[in-house]
Amino acid sequence: MYALSSSIVKGGELKGCIDRNSVLGFYNNPVAIVSPRTLEKNTGCTVLPSNEFQYIFLHAFDRALDPTTTQIFFTTMGTIMKQYIQAFLVIIALVFNSCESPLSEQSLSDPKLISPVVQVIKEVDYKGTTYYRYRCDLYDKYMRSVELKDGRISVNGENLIVVKDLLGTYYMIDDARVKYNPNTQYSFVITLSDQSQYNASVTTHKVNLAGFNAPANHNKTQNMNLTWIGIDSNATMHLTVTSYYKTDTSQGFKVHSVNILDPKAGAMTLPTSEFIVENTNTYEVIITLHSEVDGTIDSRFYLNRRAFSHDMITKSIILQ
Repeated sequence: MYALSSSIVKGGELKGCIDRNSVLGFYNNPVAIVSPRTLEKNTGCTVLPSNEFQYIFLHAFDRALDPTTTQIFFTTMGTIMKQYIQAFLVIIALVFNSCESPLSEQSLSDPKLISPVVQVIKEVDYKGTTYYRYRCDLYDKYMRSVELKDGRISVNGENLIVVKDLLGTYYMIDDARVKYNPNTQYSFVITLSDQSQYNASVTTHKVNLAGFNAPANHNKTQNMNLTWIGIDSNATMHLTVTSYYKTDTSQGFKVHSVNILDPKAGAMTLPTSEFIVENTNTYEVIITLHSEVDGTIDSRFYLNRRAFSHDMITKSIILQ
């Protein structure tokens, strides 16, 4: 099961986009992997957060993608042969089918069959725009996504919307229907097919991330200094580092998580080994700072259940 990440592309001549936390071999020629900033510069498209709904991949799939950590975008390079398109559609179909649980076809009454992951999300993208979302993912024990048959999920009395993307199903609404405030409790109710109800509660950060400072341009031979302000004493923090690179024959990206051992320090130095891909021309790095405060969720759900407040800020750095 691969997590999805936060961006869709709208407008311009872009043929499609997909977010994944993995690089498939197919993502070499004739498909180019580029960063959000490069995508906007070269195509005139606008990279939007996940609460925008668009057709993706040749407008064949009406899907919404949501943020986690990785952003992968593809544009056509010259004329893509018909067989490549057909092959890619087959791959996408296989991936989609493999990530959707058979439980989606059943009437569920046993909470032990699913693991909900509930989030109240405050996200600042690399352009400085802030978005708020209320999201719930349901997984079976194999981490395949589950859609509730004859069930529903609500937050503060508002039903979340079922969203289907290339890798499964989740539930989400934005702050147009439920206002976001710091240090505020949000009550989620998961209603199964037999109408039995199970609760989760998330209290948003008392202190929201108010700033994340990273250089706009950086010498790739030097370690990178990062600082942040707005530290919630109850939060755990980590970075997601996505490095975009080129070689003589291909281009791609590497993504991984970096733990922040002392969040209260408000600063850390990121070694070059954490953002430079060895033996490549690493030209851009996207760093997302995550701050998470756990809430509560009914213990009758399966393992890996979780509810939490999730603040994140993303920065894009050009490497020189």
